[in-house]
Amino acid sequence: MSATVLDKAWLRARARAHNLHALGVTTVEQLDAALPPPLRPSTLSSTMRSVVVVVRGGYRGLAWARHVPTKHFWAGRILKEVDDALGDLAADLERAGHAALPVLAMALDYAARNPTDLTPLGQGTYLARVAAVLAGLGTLGLNEMLLTPQWGPRCFVGAVLTELELEPDAPLATELCPGLEACGRCAAICPEQAIPLRQPAGASLAEVRHLDCVACARATQPYGPATMARHLTAALDRDSPDERWRLAKDLTTGELWQQVTMHKEGAFTACQECAQVCPVGADYAAIQRSPHRQADLPDGVQHRRGDGWVEVQWVGPQWRWPSPAPEREGLPPLTWMQPQR
Repeated sequence: MSATVLDKAWLRARARAHNLHALGVTTVEQLDAALPPPLRPSTLSSTMRSVVVVVRGGYRGLAWARHVPTKHFWAGRILKEVDDALGDLAADLERAGHAALPVLAMALDYAARNPTDLTPLGQGTYLARVAAVLAGLGTLGLNEMLLTPQWGPRCFVGAVLTELELEPDAPLATELCPGLEACGRCAAICPEQAIPLRQPAGASLAEVRHLDCVACARATQPYGPATMARHLTAALDRDSPDERWRLAKDLTTGELWQQVTMHKEGAFTACQECAQVCPVGADYAAIQRSPHRQADLPDGVQHRRGDGWVEVQWVGPQWRWPSPAPEREGLPPLTWMQPQR
C-alpha cells in the first residue's frame, strides 16, 4: 500500500476483513477529556491523534448455552480474537504509512489499571467503551457496559490509536438503555448486586449509572488474579505441611491452572447474566427464543415505588459459580483491586 490519504470507508473495509463488525472514530483529545487521568490514551503516546474503535458481536449460542465453562471459554476466545484483529488493523495502518498502536484489553499496567477495568464481562477496557460511545457505536448501560443497536451489550470492544487525523463520528443522540425505572433487568439478576437497585424517582440514567466493580469481579473473574492471590496466600501461609498440600491439591488450584494455561482471557468473562437479559439490541428477539433465557426473569422485573424512590426487587441468576478459593480470616486485603474510575 502507498502512503495515501485514508478514509473511514477504507478502515471499515479492513475491519470487516479482520472479522470486526463495526468501526467508529473519535479523537484522542475528546477521549482524554472524558476519562480520568490514569486511563487517558495520551498516557500511552503523546503523538497519536485519532482513536479507531471496533466492535465484535458475540455468538448467539453463548447466550443460549447452559454450560457455564463453555460460555466462559468462548467469550474469552472472542476477546482474544478482538485483540488479534486490533494488531492486524494497526499493521494495515502502518503499512499505509501511519503510526498505529493497538490498545490491548489484557495488557494491564498494574501501576495505573487493575482487573476491575475489565468489568463487567471482560467486554473491553473502560477506555475502549467510552471511546465507542464518543464514536457513535453505542451508549453506556446502567452497569457501564457498552450497549449497541445491533447486539446490545453482547459484544466486545477494542481500540487502535493512530497519528492519522480522521474526522470523528458523532455520538448517538439518545441513550439506548431504558434505565432502572423503566427496565432494571440487569440489576434484578446480577448475582453480586453490583448494579444499582434503587434510585430517586425520575432520575436520569446519567445520575444512576454505576457499577460496583470489585463486587462484579467476584462473578466475572471467579478464578482471576484476586482469587489466585488469595489462594496462594492461604496455601503458603499454613503452618502445617499437610494443610499446605491439601490446599495445593484443592479444586481451586486446578481451576486457576486452567485459566492460566487455557482460558486466559476467559478469566475475565465468567458471569454474563446482565448481558443475557438486556433487552437492547436487534439480536434480543433471537436471544429470547432460547428457553433458558425465557426462564431468567419469567415474572418480569418487580418495581417498588414510594417516598420519591424506585427500587427493583433482586432475584438473582439461575446459576451461581462454585465458591472461590478457601479463605481464612487474616488474609491481607487486596487494595490494588479498586476501580480506577
